[in-house]
Amino acid sequence: MKYYHLEAYGLAVVGVLHAWGSFAAGQYVKMVEASPTSRGSDHFVKRFGLEVEITPSVKTNNDGTLMDPQPISKEEYTIKLLITKSQTASVRQEEMARTTGQRYKASLLDNFISWLRLYNMERECTTKQRINGGIYCTAWKKTWKSLKESVERKELYVYPKTSINAQVYFPEIVGFYSLIWNRYDNPDLYLGELSTEEHSFYPKAEEHSFTPEAQLTESALSDVAIEFLQHSYPKQKVTLHFDNDATQVPPEIFEEIGKKGLDLSLSEDGHYKMDCSQLDAFMAKLGTSDNLLELTMKHAGQKFVTLLAEQSFVRQHDRCGLLIEKSTRAGEWVMGSSLLKAYTAIVDTRNKMVRFRSVHKVKGRSTRDM
Repeated sequence: MKYYHLEAYGLAVVGVLHAWGSFAAGQYVKMVEASPTSRGSDHFVKRFGLEVEITPSVKTNNDGTLMDPQPISKEEYTIKLLITKSQTASVRQEEMARTTGQRYKASLLDNFISWLRLYNMERECTTKQRINGGIYCTAWKKTWKSLKESVERKELYVYPKTSINAQVYFPEIVGFYSLIWNRYDNPDLYLGELSTEEHSFYPKAEEHSFTPEAQLTESALSDVAIEFLQHSYPKQKVTLHFDNDATQVPPEIFEEIGKKGLDLSLSEDGHYKMDCSQLDAFMAKLGTSDNLLELTMKHAGQKFVTLLAEQSFVRQHDRCGLLIEKSTRAGEWVMGSSLLKAYTAIVDTRNKMVRFRSVHKVKGRSTRDM
């Protein structure tokens, strides 16, 4: 079996670490909708963060920014990762590392399949838990000034729920992560390697069957042949960005979508949209010929990813939006969390690999439940 390889650095811990805590298999963190500020309902594409709780609680202004407390407190704020135990989780006592008032700084990954933007954040971890065989930082302390700076740097989101930027968390905490699409239309981050057995207890898993995992090396991601809009684009660069809902395509290809006579119009925020009452007929029309909006990736002639058109649409009231955006440069494709509707991603930063487990729907579902 081949894997997607990663470059990684080990976790450096400074200070005296000791104490006892619980070991829990099968735990995950919800990736909730996240935004640095409030935004209008016309925005189709979601951004996701890892759900956290901040104590003491913080208040936000009407635009979703932090509201300064009166007077400004000098006490530290605790940011705690909200971890949910799955149905198969077992709990036992095992020695684990916990800081005792001393802080450590975790080293950063240089490259997490190129889909992590590093913010050079010095994280102040106060609690670590041993979960599913790995050690994960689950709580931090910050002053009000540091908290506000994290929001300004988009490392921490406070709207509509409090969450941390997954691209900050992943590089600093080495271990296994499994990213999976849940039945509530959001991705979840499972702490550890998600086995097929565990997957069967996960929400929505009963509606899917599994095929062998996709195979590709990291170097091959810079030399991918992509089929889209009934065209083949050789030697393309592919990165992964699971905190964003949309697939990003090169700017010139994004413009080409609007010229294909697909009854799509541009929304105010620059996304393609259509009336949902026309969607069923639209999908039926696509199904009678080569699917213009189906995206396929190949390396060395071997197909390793296929994203169907139905997996790129989102329903918002009586309108449907296409989860496709412009990337920043020609030849660059960024796969977002909508890819998790077709594949479960299993990431091991310690052994420098990522695997994709293909997920196929067994039962029919309506759009936006897809």
